Amino acid sequence: EPIEGTEVSRVILTADASERIGIATAPVRIEEVARKHQFGAEVVSRPPGAPMGPALWIRVALSQSESESVDRNRPASVFPLSDNAQDGLPGLTMQAEASGIGDSNGGLYYTVPGAPSLTPGTPVLVELELAGSKRLIVPYGSVIYDPQGRTWAYIKTEPLVFIRHRINIDYIDGDEAFLIDGPPAGTEVVTVGAGELSGFENRIGN
Repeated sequence: EPIEGTEVSRVILTADASERIGIATAPVRIEEVARKHQFGAEVVSRPPGAPMGPALWIRVALSQSESESVDRNRPASVFPLSDNAQDGLPGLTMQAEASGIGDSNGGLYYTVPGAPSLTPGTPVLVELELAGSKRLIVPYGSVIYDPQGRTWAYIKTEPLVFIRHRINIDYIDGDEAFLIDGPPAGTEVVTVGAGELSGFENRIGN
């Protein structure tokens, strides 16, 4: 049944058709999720005002928005880039501690206890945890792509009745899609049989 004023139709199944297809659904979840991101960084000398001690100092250069998105209470992972055997660190991941020190150019400083043998000026990668934000989550099996590459999911509005709903995916992790926008939490989305519903809606194979 076409829904007036929209580009989608209401798909109504008989009980036999639903059983034959094996329609399955799952509720949309909403959770606070934290993401990690890698930034280029550099080993530096101890910044002015920093406490003395046997630690390696690392400065991560960030933009204003990046700096605001970083969870400064969380430790970081440091990945040395040098393959020089004399460093003794190729492939080694080090855990860095947030120092709470920043500078006027958007830099954040982290320390690695024990002062590994990297010298100031050495480039490294630092993986930081970004502050959590709420995301809607659906099984990736519920995601449908249209010919324009837009993403959708079929929602169950009442028993045996389904409507295609636009979703905006932020990222995919394993078998879950994390959404910027989509149906409200608790909405039942079709996880098995979405392809068949799309075929019915678009008169494919009918």
